[in-house]
Amino acid sequence: MTEEESPKGKNMNTISQYCPTFFEGFENKTVEFSTDDDLINIPFVKNFARDNFSHYAMSGDCLMAIYDYGFDWWVIGTIQYPASVKLPKWNGGKYRALLDGKEVVLSNEIVSSCGDVLTLRDGRKAKNIRRCG
Repeated sequence: MTEEESPKGKNMNTISQYCPTFFEGFENKTVEFSTDDDLINIPFVKNFARDNFSHYAMSGDCLMAIYDYGFDWWVIGTIQYPASVKLPKWNGGKYRALLDGKEVVLSNEIVSSCGDVLTLRDGRKAKNIRRCG
């Protein structure tokens, strides 16, 4: 996908809903919108603003729902012209982790996450501590 603005003379943009393949019985929708306010009021987008919701953000061409101030997140859908959406840019998730025997918060230092193991840029491993609820 491209980060370009919508073509001149057109104020319309689209979002294509994302449902993971393990969701059955759902059909992804594509909806037009013209403003950020229109976007966040689309029913399937607005549905994400629930318990522990922090804000909407953009990651490339993906609209994200951010929860618990960045500790949880979901991809809502892809935007046709993401540069025209003026929502905050997502700077990656946060992780509560056990590193060298101490509980810490990690974010940009993570290069991969597999199960409860986080691998840091410097090669160290940390245990992902998920807090639910």
